Amino acid sequence: MSNAAALRTVDDAWEHFTTCVTKHIRVSDETEAVTESAIMADEALAAFMRANEGVFEDHLVGRASDPRWAAGGPEALHALLQSILSWRGMGSDARGPLHATLSAFDPLKGLQLCRTMVWRHHREEWADISRFFANRFTEVPKPHHAPPELRDAVAFQKSRISPPDVLPQDLEGRTPREIEAMFEEYVGLRIGDIEARLRPGVCSFSGFLGPEDRLGEVVWEDANRLRQLGVDRRVLADRLEEVIDRAYKKQVEVIRASPGAPWRDTFSVGRPGGTPIEVIVGAESPVVLQVWRWGWLGSQSNPFHTQVVESTNSDFIIVNRSSGVDQRLQGSALASPLIRRFCFFEGRVPYRIEPVLAARVLGLVA
Repeated sequence: MSNAAALRTVDDAWEHFTTCVTKHIRVSDETEAVTESAIMADEALAAFMRANEGVFEDHLVGRASDPRWAAGGPEALHALLQSILSWRGMGSDARGPLHATLSAFDPLKGLQLCRTMVWRHHREEWADISRFFANRFTEVPKPHHAPPELRDAVAFQKSRISPPDVLPQDLEGRTPREIEAMFEEYVGLRIGDIEARLRPGVCSFSGFLGPEDRLGEVVWEDANRLRQLGVDRRVLADRLEEVIDRAYKKQVEVIRASPGAPWRDTFSVGRPGGTPIEVIVGAESPVVLQVWRWGWLGSQSNPFHTQVVESTNSDFIIVNRSSGVDQRLQGSALASPLIRRFCFFEGRVPYRIEPVLAARVLGLVA
């Protein structure tokens, strides 16, 4: 099948996509060339999609929802992924073998496909791909069209304004199960699916929850610790973010102020094994902190979103020596938005931040 007239049903379109179109994408990947027949096949599928809005996309999402079909990464799905990657790298005059199809693809259905791949099959590469579809929205999806996390992500892509808090500031009286229900409502998935993505080796090597941790219990316990301390989690998150940001700015200032200094000397400033950056915070009761901050080649994004919203490639060590005994706090710069928006300090994993220790090191309690 190579023309629009032949594609009368969604089954026709699906066969056309998984055989003819997929073959052309594979050849294009191998040869870096797009033939006229590939363009015709692409336009035939796009014509069917325009004439039958959402039908092909729904069929694709339905197929991807079946673990027997999608878990192993079939050729058709891989071809779609590669085509989106190629699209993002194309110049204004470039043409790919799925150009017309991707232009006709309903962006909301595209985000649903990404959600399926990320949450059901733990294919994290689709979290980055979702921006391709999110960028095509002219307005944020309606509440009945997408769960809050997806709508917040699209709004962030459009405005770059940080998404709102997910959990209320006061969790007193809430049970762990009620807290889990808040996460379920926000993400639009069952708590078991949410926790599965937080386990080690899924969206991060070390994970956000230990193998036996329960999200509701972890958040409930840490919220109680903060309440007993009398510390607002937003104040803690803001103080942590301020310290990390100011340390980074001082690192940059040191490097710019020493253009003739040996690279090794300036590079070591503020990094493990090197001289710490001194940061003073707190106008009424100043706290002197020693900070080491360093980056990684890869980045880690917020695991409660289908697409990349908050993300970081930085870790830190913060030391408070004011008491005469080193109090050391270590973690990821992603901790600030996780604490602020979700009251999430992580479970029994390497990057967990203990709320009591964090409050003391940052000078919020004695």
